[in-house]
Amino acid sequence: MSLVSAPGAGTWLGASPEVLVEVDEQGVFRTMALAGTQALAPGALPQHAIWRQKEIEEQALVARYIVSCFKQLRLREYEETGPRTVVAGQLLHLRTDFAVNLRQVPFPTLGTDMLRLLHPTSAVGGMPKQAALSFLQEHEGYDRAYYSGFLGPVNLPQAGVSRLFVNLRCLQLHPSRPFCMQAPG
Repeated sequence: MSLVSAPGAGTWLGASPEVLVEVDEQGVFRTMALAGTQALAPGALPQHAIWRQKEIEEQALVARYIVSCFKQLRLREYEETGPRTVVAGQLLHLRTDFAVNLRQVPFPTLGTDMLRLLHPTSAVGGMPKQAALSFLQEHEGYDRAYYSGFLGPVNLPQAGVSRLFVNLRCLQLHPSRPFCMQAPG
């Protein structure tokens, strides 16, 4: 969950289970492919989820895109785990995790380089990336403001730790309409 309030930007409330880029205390870079969503049925176990072909293909497309970003950077030393079903609140998602031990590869700028390549994610802009972004800019017709993007702490006091999340599931709160949420468009 996130709550951000800043003069000129407004007050925003969000929830995202999706890590865009992270560098942890042990010097491990992480990102994930998270796609496919379904409600968690009461009493159901996540491992019994049945995924449609469309959701499986969408998740695989995102995972392949992450691998292509590693290839653009000429990085081959990464671990890939998944896809697997994960729980986020009352929802299920398909997720593949990627990790790179930065102490074992000579790549000190991997977090920044992957952020540049991954943002905006396909969940925000679509695929193929450049064609989708061009289409949105030409046809969407409104400013998304902070309805999409990324957020999180950068360079925490613990030796360069950063955790940025995909900002996709959010809303803007308006003081003049205390229980009213404004959706884009």
